[in-house]
Amino acid sequence: MKKILALLVMLVWLIPSTVTSKTIISTDSAKEISITIYNDNTAFISEAYLLRLSRKKGEIQINGLPDGIASSSINILAPESVEITEQSFYPSNFSKEEVLQRYINREIKLVLWDRNNLKKIYQRARLLGSRGQYYFEINGEIYLNHPGTIVLPKIPGGVYENGRLRLKYRTDKARKIVLRIGYDLIGLNWSSTCMLTLLNEELAYLKCLATIQNNTDRAFKNASLRLVAGKLHRASQQPERVFALAVKEKSAAPTERPLYEYHEYRINRPVTLKERETKTLLLFEANNIRVEKSYIIKNNLFYPSAYNSSANLPVKVILKIKNRPDNNLGYVFPAGKVRVYSLRSDASMVFSGSDTIDHTPRGEEILITTGWAFDIKARRRQVDYIRIGPNTFEGTYEITITNHKSRDIKVKVIETLQGQWSIIESSHAYKKIDATHIEFNPLVPARETVKIVYKIRTKL
Repeated sequence: MKKILALLVMLVWLIPSTVTSKTIISTDSAKEISITIYNDNTAFISEAYLLRLSRKKGEIQINGLPDGIASSSINILAPESVEITEQSFYPSNFSKEEVLQRYINREIKLVLWDRNNLKKIYQRARLLGSRGQYYFEINGEIYLNHPGTIVLPKIPGGVYENGRLRLKYRTDKARKIVLRIGYDLIGLNWSSTCMLTLLNEELAYLKCLATIQNNTDRAFKNASLRLVAGKLHRASQQPERVFALAVKEKSAAPTERPLYEYHEYRINRPVTLKERETKTLLLFEANNIRVEKSYIIKNNLFYPSAYNSSANLPVKVILKIKNRPDNNLGYVFPAGKVRVYSLRSDASMVFSGSDTIDHTPRGEEILITTGWAFDIKARRRQVDYIRIGPNTFEGTYEITITNHKSRDIKVKVIETLQGQWSIIESSHAYKKIDATHIEFNPLVPARETVKIVYKIRTKL
């Protein structure tokens, strides 16, 4: 008898195993999470999971993946000893219609509120339909659109609140592995806002913040976070990306580095993003940076006319900042909004305007338009016009600038010209900017008026 049992045991071991091992894990068990967020409401997520594979072939299921995953972008990285033979992604199908569809011809409860007795009334019913309208069978009668609230005992099978990734694998033996997955995700975005506080007429304090929006249905805990500044070209279908492994940093300050033709800001500490959360992080800050204020008057249209014309011109206020190390800067500024604040005599702040800037590399100038000057008035008028040929004209123009401030100011006056032109006479020095613009830079003393008069010949 013992010999027969031993023989049977040997035969069982010789029969190839057809039982598949299944490992089910949640995204909460991720060992590492790396998030790279772009400026176009997309992100690339890289996650690492520590798994124990107990059989030579089996299945891995990862639950809790967020909506918004581009399934074609899912990339799996496993050790060479493990071969991923198949991968399937199942997005969330949780909805009222999907749940009720699985309760067709099954018993449910309907709840009504008894206002007289202030209590709930439960009624058993059988759900007959759930497409547009709900039909119920109660005590042998058919009810259409019953006023009660539908109560279900549980979420039915086949309905999932979050996405699932199912992988089939083969390996030579049971082993522990680190499995890495990466995917594109819609619903994560970031933007930049810089706060510029003017300490006086020449110096300012600047801090640049990153606002991160997690509009997905998943929280990311203790993630390694990178923010990419720059505009990416995307094909009509999401491309696969090579994914980067998380690197631990000792410094707590964000670091910036080139990334292909873009720039990447790495937050050097773990960051938790809760679902539907908006979070603000400091990118960089600088104190005692030099700021140059300038006033610009620009005439955007030039056309000689036989009729004398005049118009008031707005005086734009612009702050210029040199983005260089010798100005306590030298950062790569991401495109975004700049908000400007001034300090009152009691050190309280007042909002003084805002502007948007483009991506600005080191060494470039940052120009911020804060508004229009109140105490500086400008007016332009044509004082003379002569036709000296079929398409040739001579005109004289006068630009009057009045400074009501208690200090001298320098104003940049830009005139727009057309055709083949030449300046015949001018009361002030000027420089040619390009084929259609000249620039004057007069000094206007406090509480005085300066007039720029120039004569131009134009052939159209």
